[in-house]
Amino acid sequence: VQGGAPAEATQRLFVSVMLPSDVRDGLESLDRPEVPGLRWTTPEKWHLTVRFLGQEDPSLVIPALGDARLPATHVRLGPRVRRLSGRVAIMPATGLADLARIVRHATRNLGVRPDRRFAGHVTLARWRSKGRLPSSAVGQDFEDSFVVHEIHLMRSVLDTQGAIHTSLARFPVPSPGGRSGG
Repeated sequence: VQGGAPAEATQRLFVSVMLPSDVRDGLESLDRPEVPGLRWTTPEKWHLTVRFLGQEDPSLVIPALGDARLPATHVRLGPRVRRLSGRVAIMPATGLADLARIVRHATRNLGVRPDRRFAGHVTLARWRSKGRLPSSAVGQDFEDSFVVHEIHLMRSVLDTQGAIHTSLARFPVPSPGGRSGG
């Protein structure tokens, strides 16, 4: 476990996989049409949430994640941008289910109770107007993959321009060949 920012009492927390820079660069090359009511997320905020905790004390989460036996994980993104819940443009991600299950189990007594089945994805845009996300925001083809080397405990502070994310701690994930990543 490698620490980051200092921990305060309870904070809005989530556990995530950060995207490698080459994958982020690939996603950044996708068209992002300017449509009133559509807010595109910025590349520095792109991540894969494996567990949202909500308000929780990081000093309780860090040892729980530090004790978890995280599985080797290979993520595949794609095959195309699609809608989630009609109002969000996402890039689907597969290969994270075992990692999410282990993180959920390690943090089962912490944070908010997950309210839905895990669906790995990178949020690319949010639709702020009435109705469904416009079709111009979805359908672009994209495929990439990467090996997860670590997960992060993240703090999220809500701001008028969107959330500000800060890594509080990192936890190594073993490589598919059995060595710890990182």
